Amino acid sequence: MASEEKAGTLQTLFSSVVRQASEFLGEPPQENRYQSVRWADIPSTLDNRRFGVSEFLNSASMPELLVSEKLKHSETYILEWVLWREAILEHLCNRVRQVPEAADLGLYGGLKHGLRKHRRRHNLQRIWETISLPQHYACYRYVPTAGFHFFDKVVEGTFLQRVIPWLNTTFSGVDIPLTSESYTAALERWMFDFHQMLSPREQSILTVLNNHPEISQTQLAKRVKLTQPPVSRALKRLASKHLLRFIRYINLPVIGLQRLAVTYTSQDLRVLYKLRKMLSTIRYTLTILELDDAIHCTFAIPTRRVGRFRSWAKELSTAWDLPYPEIRTVLEQAQHRNFTIYDPERGGWPQDYEPILENISRLVREELSSLLPPIRTIKYPQSNPPQKLKLKPADFVYIQRATKPLFQTDRIESSESQEARLAGYRESEHLTYRRRIRILKKAGLLSPPMGIGLIHVGLTATINLLVEGTYEQSFQLLSAFQLMPHMAGVIYRDGCAAAVLLVPKDAAVAIETSLRDILLEIGFNTRLMVKPTWEAYGATIPSPVDSKNYDFDRGAWVWAKDTLPGIHPLAL
Repeated sequence: MASEEKAGTLQTLFSSVVRQASEFLGEPPQENRYQSVRWADIPSTLDNRRFGVSEFLNSASMPELLVSEKLKHSETYILEWVLWREAILEHLCNRVRQVPEAADLGLYGGLKHGLRKHRRRHNLQRIWETISLPQHYACYRYVPTAGFHFFDKVVEGTFLQRVIPWLNTTFSGVDIPLTSESYTAALERWMFDFHQMLSPREQSILTVLNNHPEISQTQLAKRVKLTQPPVSRALKRLASKHLLRFIRYINLPVIGLQRLAVTYTSQDLRVLYKLRKMLSTIRYTLTILELDDAIHCTFAIPTRRVGRFRSWAKELSTAWDLPYPEIRTVLEQAQHRNFTIYDPERGGWPQDYEPILENISRLVREELSSLLPPIRTIKYPQSNPPQKLKLKPADFVYIQRATKPLFQTDRIESSESQEARLAGYRESEHLTYRRRIRILKKAGLLSPPMGIGLIHVGLTATINLLVEGTYEQSFQLLSAFQLMPHMAGVIYRDGCAAAVLLVPKDAAVAIETSLRDILLEIGFNTRLMVKPTWEAYGATIPSPVDSKNYDFDRGAWVWAKDTLPGIHPLAL
């Protein structure tokens, strides 16, 4: 960017950026809402999303924008980023502009377009991550610094061009005040509900990869009856849009963690809300499922602290005058995706699930699920084994790459040398890193690929269920659920099972009603609930298998005094 002396006044410079933003967004040029844009002696501290500027009404009741003089003397790319932020905000209606989080759109716009080729972009990304920390709400997390980049790839680089018209249309005529929570919740829901259609070629490729996750590209091309170049192009496109997402699990007992599930029951929704909020703060929380009259939470608790955790869970129920919680240990975990019922030529997933549910009922009632292809499972030991591995900082880089949702196939992921550098190894230590990976694999740290994940393909509702039965009944049920589009389930040592089914929103209530009747008829004691997928997924806490939770000197998981929240009598 040229200096102010070369580009004219700050007002002219800002107007130029506003025009560039209009061209980028594909919208008509905006008239500057500010009577003037000028320098002022105001702070430029990086402590909020709108750092370095101030708005006020002058004596003529006209808005003016003040820009900190300190930005004039700092690096010019910081000033350009600030102007781009304000230029993007110019395109938002007043109701949205007043929400602090709306500035994230402008900050992302500056990174995405205004400074897309600037060598200091990584510096700005770090600044953004500092001033826009993740916000935790009751049933979702707002993380713009990662979420915007993620969704922009899903919509092939058109995120801002889509979201700004949607926000203006949705909120410009609403009289109810727009709070940070209502704004971020609406934005999260809009992004999660986006439906990208699969083409017939993409469907066939994903079907084969789901059934054979470790297949080579050559074998994949033969199965889908294509040559290798179009298959390779399709894989790269699917990966760039986050549709190619292999699911792996961490074998928690190997690293000294035990997977427990706790179910609290209450007829008071306010109590369940407070429980959900409290349990989400525990650093070892994995997931939180809402049911009819219960909260079902899973945890990855350090093995040496399992007894302390069980005592705390019971103390909480006593203090809040609740029935004793049901505490279970996970025995087996299962995943399955069914692409065969997806029809890209007829709009995707079927709307009538009655035939599928009738087949599920018969399979479980007559114990015929063994006739179906076996579902993939990972089995946990029935006792609490000692920790096999003492983890190193670099191990967490490997775990994160291998288990994060964006994990891609071996043909298109980052090279091993790049991964070694990320893990902190020098080029000369490349073989050392490879030996460490072999040790981790031999110890069984990660499960094999469990299949393809599904996101943004029209499964916008979630059915949570918890059933009480024997192991054989639960396994039959989870096996029969492979007829549904998406099933993730666990079986506990006492034989009970929990499952999450992703289904199209329009069919969710009908499926839940029929499923409730079917399970009751079979004889299962069942709790169910339908939730929007964005809320159900938002209740999934960041993985506790994080280097921040691990003490490398002691080779054990951190368990501080504040790991479990203090217990006080319930106040409603």
